[in-house]
Amino acid sequence: MKTLILIAAFAVVSFCALHAQDIVQVSTPVAQALQRNFTGASQIRWEKTGPLFLAKFQYNNGYWLAYFTDQGDLAASGRKIASIDQLPVAVQRGFTQLQRKQERKHGSFQIGSPYELVLENGGTQYFLPIENSRITIMATSDASGNTAIRTKTMKNATANPAPDMVASSIHH
Repeated sequence: MKTLILIAAFAVVSFCALHAQDIVQVSTPVAQALQRNFTGASQIRWEKTGPLFLAKFQYNNGYWLAYFTDQGDLAASGRKIASIDQLPVAVQRGFTQLQRKQERKHGSFQIGSPYELVLENGGTQYFLPIENSRITIMATSDASGNTAIRTKTMKNATANPAPDMVASSIHH
């Protein structure tokens, strides 16, 4: 569970980061694994995150990411979801309850784009960034709607998870 939450938190950071990336070369098995698992993927950008390779790409008219081992094994993959309304009902309810609770403490929040991350062992985690002028919260939920706050950051501080921390937590 901890691994899934760490990957989910990093996935949001990965999708939201708007900074220049160094070009990362991947081995043939890793590149082939991406094409085998996501035939037709385009606009592919690679990053090295600890022992894993992270691919960010367009696929089926959406934004996706996938983590691969250096042997080309898929460790996890995820996608940006257009709206909270497209999440399973239990997940929507969990996020709505968490948001209301946080609004009582911190004022109203704006909801960011939700994401879904699936580990190859079958676990699914949803995550949702919410923020206002003072605070940014990364909320997570399992498929049953059990939510938690993964990170809570005051706007004048920065607390992004390190890519190596996420990658090292995936056991393969």
